[in-house]
Order: sequence, then C-alpha cells, then structure tokens
Amino acid sequence: MNKFLSVLVLGSALALSACGGDSDSSGSDNNTPAKPTIPTAPANPKPTAPTSTTCKTSGTNITVPNNSSCTFSIPVLNDGAINTATCNNGAVSTGGITAGNGITLGGVTISCAK
Repeated sequence: MNKFLSVLVLGSALALSACGGDSDSSGSDNNTPAKPTIPTAPANPKPTAPTSTTCKTSGTNITVPNNSSCTFSIPVLNDGAINTATCNNGAVSTGGITAGNGITLGGVTISCAK
C-alpha cells in the first residue's frame, strides 16, 4: 500500500506540474509602443573652433597648415572666389585635386607647411 500511495502522489505531482501552458508570467504587454526619449544637450558643451583660417601666402606660394585647412583667393581662379585647401599627411587638396608635392593653379603653388 505504501508503494501504491507513493506512486500515486508522484504521478499526481507530475501531472499537475505540466498543466501550466506556455504563457508568460511577466505581465508585460509586448504590443505597447515604447515611449520616445527626448535628447538632452550636454551640460557644458565645448566651444567649437573655427573650421578654417586664411592660408599663409608669400609671393606666389600658399601654405596650408599640416592636418588642417585654410581659405585662399587667387584673382585668376574662379574670378577671385574664396577657395578652401586641406593638408592631410603631407598631401594638399583643393577643388577636387589632391597632390603630394603641391598644386599649381594660375601660377600660384599651394602646398603643405613643412
């Protein structure tokens, strides 16, 4: 009788524990849209440095600081419009042209500072 009662109790426990289904008991509703977050500005934003300065000129040479950019104007180029030159790792670029030893436009040489 003891074995029969033990088997009955274990069988009942096993049967009742399997009757839970696969529902999630966390109580959260996955159909609720997330609340949007509002971005905040940093408490102490760093002041931004000017992105470009005027290039140094000497006669027909324009010098661009290394790893930086500057603006220049050549009267015979684009009717004297202001242009920007950039020097990155020894290569100067302006107007879509990039060269390692400098660029000559309208008799003026644009090169990286040494």
